[in-house]
Amino acid sequence: MKKKGLYIVLSVIIISILTFITYSKFKYNSIWDYYFSSKSFYLESDNLSIDNKVNTNNMWDGSAINFVVKNYNNDDLVTSDDIKYEIRCNTNNVDVKCNLNNTKSNIIEDIIKSGDKRDVNLYFTLESNVDYSDIEVNISLKSLSPYQKELKGKYILHKVNDVDNKITYDIVNNKLYSMLNIKNDLENDKCVSVIILNNKIRVLKDNNMFDIALDEEGYINNFSINVSKLSNYGVKLYSANNSTISSDSIMLSECK
Repeated sequence: MKKKGLYIVLSVIIISILTFITYSKFKYNSIWDYYFSSKSFYLESDNLSIDNKVNTNNMWDGSAINFVVKNYNNDDLVTSDDIKYEIRCNTNNVDVKCNLNNTKSNIIEDIIKSGDKRDVNLYFTLESNVDYSDIEVNISLKSLSPYQKELKGKYILHKVNDVDNKITYDIVNNKLYSMLNIKNDLENDKCVSVIILNNKIRVLKDNNMFDIALDEEGYINNFSINVSKLSNYGVKLYSANNSTISSDSIMLSECK
């Protein structure tokens, strides 16, 4: 009973500490927002914030990511001074470099001119010599003058590879076998990994297949195959109980 009571007390203390930290952080940021507003200083962004705003894109095509920085809050609240600022961009993968705007650098400095409402369009691109699908990009924007304010943003990106949108497949079921037809609409040859999800399937092997993985009973788990550019490739599949094979039983991915 004493131990149970101790656990309850400790839980209450931990929850109280976490609540206090969260509330304190909120109050701290609110105080700074009030301070900057009192100085008629506005540095805003829909994608960055004092609290490190998280932006998620699960269908990223690998192209540039745009974000906007503003020198105003609304039509009436506009910064009257030039704002000198610095932006830094980094990723969580040492093999992937982040470049800002039309540069080969992850750090740039510039000035937002005073006078009118201004929207500064910025962007970053990612450069790498290795394949990757998931990446986190951290953006830091710091004003250097007339006041120092920092906005942060985290971009969580899932890269949609060529297989997701340029390699398609269908399955035609016959009496003796099922034909897996893989179509490559790319302008280059592609290595495709075929993953069998939930059927006991055997495959008619050919010389184009490699990295074939079998389960304990000798059924196919997955295999890889090279599909030539702008072409179709057929693979004969045999179900253990002569049942039809649905497209849900197959998944394609890019070879690793």
